[in-house]
Amino acid sequence: MRRRNYFFILFISSYFNYGQLVKNDSIQFEEHKKQIHKNFEINNLEESEIVLKKMLLLAKKTKKSTFYIYSYFYMGLVYKTKNNYTEAKNFYRKAMHIADSTKQYKLYADVAYGLGRILRNEGQLDIATKITYTALEKLAPINEGNNDEAIKLNFGLAEIEFSLKNYKKAIKIYENYLYKTPKKEHYLHGALGLLYDYEKEYDKAIYHHLESIKKYEKNPDLINNTATIYSNLGQSYLKSNQFSLAESSFLKAKQIIEKYDIKLGLGSLYYDLSRIENHKNNNSKEKELLKKAIVFAKNNVTTLKEAHFNLAVLYAKNNNTLKKQIHLEHYNKINDSLFNLSRTKTIDELSTKYKVSKKELEIKRLEDLNNAEKKAHILYISFSSILLLLLVALILLFRQRNITLKKLYKNKIKLKNEAVKNALIVLKNDTAKTEIKIINNERKRIARDLHESIAGNLAAIKFKLIESNTHKNLDTIIDNIDETYQSIRTISHNLKPSKFLTNSFSYLINQLCLPIKKDVEINVSFYPEKEINNIKELIQIESYKIIQEGLNNCIKHAEATLIEVSLTLHDDNHLNIIIEDNGVGFIKQKHPSGIGLLNIKERIEELNGNFLIDSKINSHTILNISIPNAI
Repeated sequence: MRRRNYFFILFISSYFNYGQLVKNDSIQFEEHKKQIHKNFEINNLEESEIVLKKMLLLAKKTKKSTFYIYSYFYMGLVYKTKNNYTEAKNFYRKAMHIADSTKQYKLYADVAYGLGRILRNEGQLDIATKITYTALEKLAPINEGNNDEAIKLNFGLAEIEFSLKNYKKAIKIYENYLYKTPKKEHYLHGALGLLYDYEKEYDKAIYHHLESIKKYEKNPDLINNTATIYSNLGQSYLKSNQFSLAESSFLKAKQIIEKYDIKLGLGSLYYDLSRIENHKNNNSKEKELLKKAIVFAKNNVTTLKEAHFNLAVLYAKNNNTLKKQIHLEHYNKINDSLFNLSRTKTIDELSTKYKVSKKELEIKRLEDLNNAEKKAHILYISFSSILLLLLVALILLFRQRNITLKKLYKNKIKLKNEAVKNALIVLKNDTAKTEIKIINNERKRIARDLHESIAGNLAAIKFKLIESNTHKNLDTIIDNIDETYQSIRTISHNLKPSKFLTNSFSYLINQLCLPIKKDVEINVSFYPEKEINNIKELIQIESYKIIQEGLNNCIKHAEATLIEVSLTLHDDNHLNIIIEDNGVGFIKQKHPSGIGLLNIKERIEELNGNFLIDSKINSHTILNISIPNAI
């Protein structure tokens, strides 16, 4: 009898200890969530990622679906803030799949709203609409559509109506919630200001923008969000021809963005400031701001499209045909990718389907409530009996789990050691292959440089010495010897790429132009300058030589007095180099490629790149080079 009592007490104690462990995990997870929210408020993404790793470990340990949903949801937020929409969408969809399979529809709705915002930003309005209506359908049986999740989803529908230019429909949705949800007034005033702006009711737009700013500024945790509102306010001032107030609002937005390191809206803001410079007829400043807008716009297709078009117009004014054509091609490519009228039709069909489905779900919900009351009594009795059986099963499972974990741990250590051993062997083989490839490439380059420069010069000196019976060719011979010495010195420097380890790429390009600037004015520009210095070392070295050869051609053959060198790193990581001079130009059909151009062509082909030459007699020559996978 005593022995049975002992086991019963041990069983109860184990059960409650297990319950305490589960409770501690939940408390720890909630603390992580609070920390994540705090990090997002101060835009500390690195710390957020560290906390998220801990959350995922807890999710794997406990195998709780809720832990997984929140972890994936926050991972999506981090990647969205980084403008990596592809990864953000992947994590949102993982969270939605788990929430759907476990019938946690409120969490499903939260994640669906976040995913919908990304899809709206990318112009995928039909998919965003479908996801939003699906989430509302899942919420319908468990609420009356007035909880926070349903309200957010309705806001999402208003944003879709806004994207479809159904501004009055969107205004109706927002005004319906304006005084019912005091906590959302800052957001609603901002949205209404934007909508009235598009309806060209600028006085109402300005009023709502200013009200939104007041609401945001009352909450210090939300003050960084006023950057967007100030930008929208500037738009309304600009459209109502209040240019000084518009510029003041845009600069205030820029100040907040720089203070809180907000990169998401910087592209649009540079575009807005370029419009002010356009009004002032300051073409050079407008061009500079438009280039920055393209660099920072990232996934904002509307801003990218307009910025490329305006740059094309500016270059057309300057008769720069090549650059005008480049920006027009970007504009057309973006324009073609935007949604068409068929998507609008799909969205209307989804809207109708949702309204019918909502009524059917309401009828079904009432029927289910009656059935649920009948089942509740039976379930209560059954649950009491099952609980006792589960307690006994837990003890047996606990013992078996400990045995299994020990075996798994031993196997894991063994597999890990084997994996490390195999990885070291593969790494050793790959390193040897890479070293051989580098040595062979360097040998080819040295041979080419010696053949192209020193060999030719020495041959010329030899023949001149043979022909010379007097001193009248002596000056020419001395010049050839001096040129040979300079070639040897150049090759010697090229064999020492350590300067690319101790100096930035942009610095080296500027230094390359300094000796030439004594006789010729050279303008060098980098967009964006900081990221230019991060391209691969091999591409830095070859680009340096390409630019060096191009500059030599401009001086020796083009008789140029002005050269412009431009390096631009585009969003798809391809490097664009443009060398433009005001020299005598040439006709390509009548002038086959010389040694310099052949060298340039060979180097570009080795980098899998391509180039175009635009030359006009007595006007200019433009060399446009494109090199992929620069980073």
